[in-house]
Amino acid sequence: MIPANGFWFLYKSIILTGNGLFFSLMLFVGSAIGQDSMYVDSLVSDLEVQRDVDDQIITLRRLAWHHLRYDVDQAYTYTMRFRNLATDAQNDFQFAVSDHYLGLVARLKAEYPTAIEHFRSALEFYQTDTSYRASMTGTLFNLGVVHQLVGNYDLALDYLYQDLEIHQQNNDLRGIANALNSIGITFKNMKDYDRAMQVYDSAYVLALESKDVATQSNLLVNKAIILEHQGAFQEAVRHARLSRALDMADGYRHGVAVSNEMLSRNFAKLERPDSALIYGRATLLMQRASGSRIDLAHAHQAIAEAHLQARMLDQAEIHADSALHLALAHDRSVDIHYAYELLAEIYASQAQYDRAYESKTNAQSWNDSIFAQEKIALAEELAVRYEIEERQKQIKSLEVERSLQEAIIDKQTRTRNLLLVLIALLGSLGYLAYRLRDLKYYTKSLTDKRLQDQQQLKIEQLEREKQNVVYGSMLEGQEKERSRIAKDLHDGLGGLLSTVRVQVDNLASSLGAKMDSGYVETKALVDEACEEVRRISHNMMPSSLSMLGLLPTVEEMGAQLQSIGIKAHLHLHPEAVENVSQMQSVMVYRILQEAVNNVIKHAQARQIWIQLQYADGVFRLGIEDDGIGFDQSQKSAGIGLANLEARAQYLAGTLLVESKPQGGTSITLAFPKQAPEQVL
Repeated sequence: MIPANGFWFLYKSIILTGNGLFFSLMLFVGSAIGQDSMYVDSLVSDLEVQRDVDDQIITLRRLAWHHLRYDVDQAYTYTMRFRNLATDAQNDFQFAVSDHYLGLVARLKAEYPTAIEHFRSALEFYQTDTSYRASMTGTLFNLGVVHQLVGNYDLALDYLYQDLEIHQQNNDLRGIANALNSIGITFKNMKDYDRAMQVYDSAYVLALESKDVATQSNLLVNKAIILEHQGAFQEAVRHARLSRALDMADGYRHGVAVSNEMLSRNFAKLERPDSALIYGRATLLMQRASGSRIDLAHAHQAIAEAHLQARMLDQAEIHADSALHLALAHDRSVDIHYAYELLAEIYASQAQYDRAYESKTNAQSWNDSIFAQEKIALAEELAVRYEIEERQKQIKSLEVERSLQEAIIDKQTRTRNLLLVLIALLGSLGYLAYRLRDLKYYTKSLTDKRLQDQQQLKIEQLEREKQNVVYGSMLEGQEKERSRIAKDLHDGLGGLLSTVRVQVDNLASSLGAKMDSGYVETKALVDEACEEVRRISHNMMPSSLSMLGLLPTVEEMGAQLQSIGIKAHLHLHPEAVENVSQMQSVMVYRILQEAVNNVIKHAQARQIWIQLQYADGVFRLGIEDDGIGFDQSQKSAGIGLANLEARAQYLAGTLLVESKPQGGTSITLAFPKQAPEQVL
């Protein structure tokens, strides 16, 4: 694994130069391969001296599991070896584990019917005993993933929710986050992007809490995919870069390759072909080493798009054709359809319209077949379920028959034991009477405790409501007082100073002292006092906010930032500006004012991004800078953060502050359109 400080240097060099990407990539791959080789050599050495069959099976399992991430064919070889040992030793559990591993191999090779067959076989064994419940979660999860890959989304969700339920019962945060991640992917594939994003957000919180770096990285990539679908390519690039950084730090080459593919595609769509080609070539290099042909097909697709954007049409055609052949070899309809679409666009750019038409026709044909395959897969699944139900009926019938035989035997012994039962019953009745008395006292105690808990909850709720009212009154009072002071400063002291300036001019004219140095200094001080009163009045309550609205006021704030060397990127969506109320505008402005002051005083930032969106009755305010950031685990909450939280609470919203050293700071506020007065 690359040390944290060395990794940060490499990561910055990747962003700054294309050559740095290849240098750091080769160093990363070389370091990871070296560590992998040492680990594999150690396991192989252990295997050579082991004589116990169970020890050999465990070592072969570790070798198979390790190679699943890097060399699928080698993983298959080791899995078959420990499967044969398990068969000879009549170890049913290890045989079921080998079914699970073979399912993983088939899944990675895109041999989905075979994968489903092996996973079902493993699941049937795990369901025979509750002690195998932990092993069952992995199989349920992978059945959900495979059905998701073939487009059987309802079945995929069924398996994934079963997996989620088990992890929730065990309070397994990592398992819950991983299951939610795949549920989000399923919603994404169903094009329900809002639900997918909601699930991803919930999963990301759990992944952070459990320190599950792999799932954090996966969630960032999945968010990037949705952002790409929605046309937010710059945001997609940002998420992909964060994911790539996590995977490089964790030494996970496959994750780095997937992030590189995302970066290549989105840079192509941002019309930055040079960056797209750099990341596309890096993806291709890593996927060729992985042995996963489907991932290699995706890498060829990404670099073909990059070459197309760079107008390197011959190279684009070569890579798109490679992607098509890899997809055809695995009969993967979605990738075949995409490759034909890509070839059609390339041929059209080459003015080869007959070939472009042919490719477009083939793409449509494969698109139609995807729907047919989904229906066939669903029918097969239902048939298998019917077969399983019939088998379960037969088992129940045999159990009933066995129960009847046991009942006959029990009847023969019942008479003999009846006297003993009657004696025991009398004793039990006495004991029951004693226990009933204790139960009466216990029930009363339990009832009293429940009433106390209910009263405590009610008190806490009233306290929260009281606190909200106090917050609301305090903030409204602050704003009214600010407005009053600003008006008094502007109309009273501002007017008075203006009068003083006129009187100074008149006095100087009458005395003929306009060229006198004392007059010049006095006039300069009066002008400075006027300007300072105007600035203080404006900061306390900008006139543009009440007269022109939020957008001009924020633009004025951006101009002020520009004047001191901080580049401001403002994105206030028209729909958000139209729907925000006057009081909400004031609160948003105060939050921006607090955040911008922090950036100016502490962040040492060169750029700041401010965005306000509105959708489905919810406003989302984002403030992000590229400054030095801070360590949230060590930085205590100051007055500024407390003010932000108080105003967010007044808006009935949620506030999220994210920062890390040298990583900038991000502030996100979400609040409803409903007026604060109604919320409070």
